Amino acid sequence: MDFSSLMLNDYTPKQAAKALNVSESSVKRWCDQGEIDVTRTCGGHRRIPYQALHSFATKTKRTVDSNDLPTTESENGADQQTASDNLSTSSNTLYHLQQRLLQSLLRGDEGSARELIMKYFSRNENIAELADLVLAPCFRTIGELWQSGEIRVYEERQAVTITLHILHELRRMIPSPKEGSLKAIGGTLEGDTYVLATSLVESVLKQAGVSAHNIGSSLPNRTIVEAVRHHRPDYLWLSISEVVDGPQFECSFQAMLKELPSHVGVLVGGRSLQTFDDAVFEGTIRFHNLQQLAAFANSQQLLG
Repeated sequence: MDFSSLMLNDYTPKQAAKALNVSESSVKRWCDQGEIDVTRTCGGHRRIPYQALHSFATKTKRTVDSNDLPTTESENGADQQTASDNLSTSSNTLYHLQQRLLQSLLRGDEGSARELIMKYFSRNENIAELADLVLAPCFRTIGELWQSGEIRVYEERQAVTITLHILHELRRMIPSPKEGSLKAIGGTLEGDTYVLATSLVESVLKQAGVSAHNIGSSLPNRTIVEAVRHHRPDYLWLSISEVVDGPQFECSFQAMLKELPSHVGVLVGGRSLQTFDDAVFEGTIRFHNLQQLAAFANSQQLLG
């Protein structure tokens, strides 16, 4: 089955129960307990986006039998709501936007993905919000699908490449930083090849007026220190999405921090932060999402 054909659909509890091989009452209970994210139709009936269904299955180590799910909107019943052309941040519309974007990315439709991202961005021209509310949920689902074998490696790489192309276009719309603005460089540590996260950080900082330069991914600690000494930034950001060897990371990370000039602030974020004790990142400034980073950068620019 073509996975992308499922992404625009919401499902009834009965349909979801069949796909999960559980009772309908169990699905309704999980919905009401917040275990499964739901939307509501105009009539107040529960509808479960595929993304929410798959996330629940991954979290609870269950399997979604996609063959039991209808693949067209007409099969889902007359009470289903479709995505509005007027995009907003309401939970219902965000789900639909994420699903439409997922479908476009997974089938390699760069034109459609660009249209969806640009339309959302035009609402308030906020890259951090776009990243946190739209792109992050999409790529979290793509990662889950890749890990479970439901999509192939090239489909994940294709989605990243398309998004990077569009992100480059967005950065071209950002005014150049003013003379004397804060300077930041950053990237990912050795073994972390996740390029999209560090590119988003660069874009968010640029939009906040920071002179930001992404120096790349999978960088050895030594070359990061060399780059800091060469560029003399106010801040170094490190996007930490993938760590292969936890104990080795802890030792090498703290060693690298000691080699950095004392005036350089170190900004860290990424999905792997939560796997370590806070002590590992002592002396750094940590962010849980890009909107927090944007708020910090804007405040520092004002102070500067």
